[in-house]
Formats: sequence, C-alpha cells, structure tokens
Amino acid sequence: MSRAIPVWDRLVRISHWALAATVAAAWLTHEGGGKWHEWLGYASLALVAVRVCWGFAGPRRARFASFVRGPAATIVYARSFLARREPRYVGHNPLGGWMIVALIATVAAADLTGWLYTTDRFWGVEWVE
Repeated sequence: MSRAIPVWDRLVRISHWALAATVAAAWLTHEGGGKWHEWLGYASLALVAVRVCWGFAGPRRARFASFVRGPAATIVYARSFLARREPRYVGHNPLGGWMIVALIATVAAADLTGWLYTTDRFWGVEWVE
C-alpha cells in the first residue's frame, strides 16, 4: 500500500490553479473581452513571475533545480520511458520538468506579446499578433 507524500507547497498549488484559471478565462474572453482579457493577461503574467521567483527561492521541491534536469539526463529518461522502464520520481520527472519550463515560457510570451499589442509601436504588427 502506498502512502501519500506531500510534494507541492501551498503557494505552488494555489498559483498552479490560479494560472490555469486565468489562462482559461483569457482564452474565453479573447474576442470582445476588452479590459477583462487585458487584466487576466496581467494576472497570469504576475502569477508566472511569482512562480519563477518561487522556483529559485522556495522550498526544495518547488525549486527548478530539483526537477529540471540537463539534456543528457532528459534523453536517458525519454529512452527509458519509450522502453517502458522509466524510473519513478517524487514530483516531476525530467520530461515533466521541461514541460513546466515550456509552459511558463509560453504563458509569459503570450502575456508579453499581448501587452506589446496594446502599445502604439506594435499595434497591428503581424508577428506580435
């Protein structure tokens, strides 16, 4: 019988679900959402900033260093996963760690380009849209 191991602290859990909610709500308001859409973008960017800071200063399991592995370890894990012999991890495995990095980067990029689109300089610029 396995026992539950608390992995993620309260800030990680709250910021995770708040980020999911703000991204979903921003997506739902992308057409005609006006200020709601804009403020949801700012909120998700703030949540990303908090999570990045917490990823360097938070408790052990919240830190990026505890679950983001180098390329060699990630490739070894990916091969073992494909062979269905992957080891188990408490928290994120190496591929999951890089998924977190990709998720944070994607949300930050969407938020930043959304903000750029509100500026006079980048209004209507195709690559920003």
